[in-house]
Amino acid sequence: MSSTATISFRTAFLAPPIVTARASAFTPAMPSRTPRRKPPAHPRSPSAVQTAPVSPASDSHSLERSQRNGSQYSAFEYPSVRVPTRSSNPLQPASISQIAKANRHYVFVYGTLKKGFANASFLDRATFIGNFRTQTKYPLVVGGRYNSPYLLDIPKRGARVKGEVYAVDDATLADLDHLENVGVNYSRKVGKVANCADRAFVADVFIYFKTNLLDELSRKPFVADYQCRKYVPRHLRPVEQPLVARR
Repeated sequence: MSSTATISFRTAFLAPPIVTARASAFTPAMPSRTPRRKPPAHPRSPSAVQTAPVSPASDSHSLERSQRNGSQYSAFEYPSVRVPTRSSNPLQPASISQIAKANRHYVFVYGTLKKGFANASFLDRATFIGNFRTQTKYPLVVGGRYNSPYLLDIPKRGARVKGEVYAVDDATLADLDHLENVGVNYSRKVGKVANCADRAFVADVFIYFKTNLLDELSRKPFVADYQCRKYVPRHLRPVEQPLVARR
């Protein structure tokens, strides 16, 4: 057999057959599905109410994402908890109840707890939020034997005090209460502070107020931004001997 015949034989019998798929007349056609339309939301239903984040939370992924986006509020994170609001402003004042749900507390510090000062180590586990000022004027004075800063609970006197806001956990908040001797020399109250970069951004935070010796301390000069470096930490103070009654 010639080579030409061999090629024709292989082409005719060894090559795989070409199968062309054709639609069968007996194949039933699939019915088309019409997508369901959701009924419009009732005007009073939760889905019809505009929602906005209301309180910051500590989510590292949100922090990195906001920093990449160049947000000036990159230190603030918003939790998944949302509440209805009719305001168009996405930055809503944080409330203590919402902070408690996220197990985070926000504290305004104005003295030795600030960055670079003697007691800043108490906030090593805290998250720095930003620089803020009190919405209300308060007297901030420096006094006592150890040059301690005191924020007096006398509203509408003094100045709008500048400080720093931190997000802290329950353990850190308890340490701060112990440091400030809450219940004896200080009280921890909720107050409003405004962001230094945007005064329209107001949040409710914890503030420590001096509750005793107000008359004596109120005679001292008021300051708006504590920068005194003469404070003596507790571990450097002399040990006071207890008084012994004479016989």
